[in-house]
Amino acid sequence: MEKFAVEARIGGTWQRIAEGATIGHRRIRPLAAPATATAVRVKVLESRATPHPGPRHCT
Repeated sequence: MEKFAVEARIGGTWQRIAEGATIGHRRIRPLAAPATATAVRVKVLESRATPHPGPRHCT
């Protein structure tokens, strides 16, 4: 991935909470403020090739 965005569903609305230019193994992206969400998604905004993300588990 060349560019990505992290969005969270807060109060029923998707809001962008982080974005970046690289992603990798054990990447930790700090948030500007704490967020309580019912769902989280990562959107690929730019990529050199077709991305093939596997399942991810959050604890």
